[in-house]
Parts: sequence; C-alpha cells; structure tokens
Amino acid sequence: RSALVIWSITVFSQFYSAFDIVLLGIIKGPKEVGYFTVARQLVGWIIMFAIFMANAALPGLSSTFGKNLCEFNKIRMHFLKALVLLAGLTLLPLAVFTKNILSASVGKSYFPADPVIKIFTIAAVLVFFNIPFSTSLIAAGYEKKVLRQVIVVALLSFILNLALIPRFGMIGAAFSYLGAESSALIWIVIIYRKACGGVRNR
Repeated sequence: RSALVIWSITVFSQFYSAFDIVLLGIIKGPKEVGYFTVARQLVGWIIMFAIFMANAALPGLSSTFGKNLCEFNKIRMHFLKALVLLAGLTLLPLAVFTKNILSASVGKSYFPADPVIKIFTIAAVLVFFNIPFSTSLIAAGYEKKVLRQVIVVALLSFILNLALIPRFGMIGAAFSYLGAESSALIWIVIIYRKACGGVRNR
C-alpha cells in the first residue's frame, strides 16, 4: 500500500512537470518548447542528483524514526546541508554563467532560454529545501500527507500554466513552476512541523 502511494507521488510530480511542455507546444509552438526543454533538462539533471541523495538518506531516516528522534533530525539536517552545498556548486554557477554553458552545450541559438534557466534555478533551490522534508515524512510513514500535497500542487501548477502560458509563453511556464514549488515548500514544512508533534508522542 505504501509503495502504491509513493508511486502515485511520482506520477503526480511528473504530471505537473510535463503538462507545461505540452501546453506550451499547443499554444506557442516547437521553438519555445525547444528553449524550454533545454532549460528544464539543464536544471533537471541537477535535481536528479538531489533525488539520488534522497534515496541514499531514506534508509537511515526510516531506521531511526521512532527509535532515536534526535538522530532522525540529525540525518535530515545533514541531508539538507549536503543539498545546500550541491546547490552552491551547481545551481549558482548555472545561474551566473548561463550563456557560457548554453554556448558550450547546445549553441548560441539557445540563448533565449537564458531567463527560463535563471527562473528554474530559483525553483530548484526550493526543490532542494523541499526534498529533505518530504523524504523524512515518507520515512516516518506520512507518505499519504505528501501525496495530498503533491496532488494539490499539481492542480495549482495546472491552473497557473493555463493562466500564464497563453500570455507569457515559456516565461509564464517557468513562473508557473516557480509558483508551484514555492507552494510545495511552504506546505511540506507545515506538514512536517505538525507531524513532528505527533512523532514525539508515538
């Protein structure tokens, strides 16, 4: 049952990460989809490293939950610090040297993707702060709360994309992603704080 919930979290996360590209293609055409996809891929590879780190942290979080809350919180904080370091080593250079990286990787013709990448790097920082909390909640058995958050954020992303893409194109799609991730982080922190109160009484 828990595996099904975690699978559903992945499905809804993929939905609100893919719907913007589909809508962008329908409304604005393949050129903006190309710019947007390059931006998404550059940042997406960095986020993938964070997900690998989450998979590494999950066993430690699961084994300490309910037995040693101090150690559980210590692992979460170490995980968060590692992600902050990863952001500094990857996202910061990407934001500062965007055009250099684009020129070296896909060519100067993709320079219009520059502002989208910068917006995505901000959103990725929010994702990095989100992941330790969501991973800890899953480890603690609160995966249904995480699923509920992901579903609502997916709906919010859907609405934002419908509102912003027709007028602003790929910039609107990037801000939709940023808005969704901002809401996701605020919600997951609130869930975690409430759940921690329950953890101490278990």
